[in-house]
Amino acid sequence: MSKAILEFNLPEDREDFEMAQNGWKFRVALQEIDEDLLRALVKYDAPKGTETSELYSKLTDAEKEIVRNFVDALRSDFYEIINETGATLYEKIRI
Repeated sequence: MSKAILEFNLPEDREDFEMAQNGWKFRVALQEIDEDLLRALVKYDAPKGTETSELYSKLTDAEKEIVRNFVDALRSDFYEIINETGATLYEKIRI
């Protein structure tokens, strides 16, 4: 089994240490934003956030279509940024 060990000189590398330690939390948060807010609105016409759902329910069908198109484009830009940084939002399936 392979191992990876990250070393930090504390306290001077504290910020880098905290980023490495908490990176997975940001990944989970971005996954939830993508799946529960953005994808849910575009694919299922049903945002999962309480405040988002309340606002969305007040829109006309035409306004909802505009919002869905905007969010779909936003998701594309979101993934472009993720890919440009070399980060991965979801695990790649290995066969």
